[in-house]
Amino acid sequence: MKKLFGKKVFKNKLNIPTMMKFVATKSILKNFSEIKNLASYIEEGVILLPETSFDSQIVGTNLEELTEYTSNYPVTIIGEKDSQVHILKKGKIISAQVKSSPFNNSLYKKTNQFYNISYNPKINVRALIRICSDAIKPYKGKEKADLLLIPSCGINWGEKIEELLEVHKESLKPDALIIHSGAYVELYPELGNQFIYSLKHKSFVGIKKEISQKHNYIIYAH
Repeated sequence: MKKLFGKKVFKNKLNIPTMMKFVATKSILKNFSEIKNLASYIEEGVILLPETSFDSQIVGTNLEELTEYTSNYPVTIIGEKDSQVHILKKGKIISAQVKSSPFNNSLYKKTNQFYNISYNPKINVRALIRICSDAIKPYKGKEKADLLLIPSCGINWGEKIEELLEVHKESLKPDALIIHSGAYVELYPELGNQFIYSLKHKSFVGIKKEISQKHNYIIYAH
C-alpha cells in the first residue's frame, strides 16, 4: 500500500495501482519525449490531449511511434486530428468521434457512441466524446457513460459547467467525470484551459502540476 496524492492506494498482485489516474492537459505536447515523460510520471492512466493535438502540421510526434509506446505501457492517450478523435491504447489506434458539421452529419451520427478507453482488458471505462463546440450536443441513447471527454481549443467549458451538466444529465453516471483539455493559443493564452469535474463531488477535482505558463496539467485519481 502506498499514498498517491494524499490518498491510500492498494495495489494488486501485479503491483499496479488499482486507482486509474486521469490527466487533462492545457498544452499540445509537440514531441514523443514530452508525452512519454508525462506518461511515466503518472505511471498508469488516461491522458486527454487538446483539439488538433495529433495534427502533423503542429505536432512533430509520429503517431505510429506513440501508438507503439502504448503496447507495453498501462496508459491510454487520446487526441484529435483532422476533426476526428483517436484513441491510442495497447498498440492500436481506434478512430472515434468526429466533429459535427453540415458536411459530415451522417459520419457524426455513426461515430456518436461510447468508447471503452481502458487499457486494462478486465475493466470497461465507457467514454462519451465531444470535440470543442460539440460539447453541448446531447447523447440520445439509453446508456450512461463513466466519462465525458472534451478535447477543445478556444472554448472554456469550465465557465459553462452547469450548462454541460444539464445537457448530459441523462447520459452520465452519478459518479462520472467530465475531462476537458483546451489548447494554449499564443495570441490568446487565456483560452488554454483544462479541468476535471466530478459529478459525485459536484466540484472541480485534481492536482495541478505546472511546468510553465504553457505546459501544465491536472491529474486526478478516481
